[in-house]
Amino acid sequence: MATKPEYMSSEQTAKMLRITNGALQNWRSKDKKGPPYIKSGKRVLYALADVVAWLNERKVDMEA
Repeated sequence: MATKPEYMSSEQTAKMLRITNGALQNWRSKDKKGPPYIKSGKRVLYALADVVAWLNERKVDMEA
């Protein structure tokens, strides 16, 4: 069984979120509404734990 990476590229993160890489880039640069990211030189990385936490913050409780 393969383990999940601790850090993901923009492409990997976009695939996980089922959006285009361009949409993820827009969230970073224009909308400022995407998950937290790390910039290292020209590389952009996303911590898997941060992306999961960001998704959980957006969970809608239908019972509330």
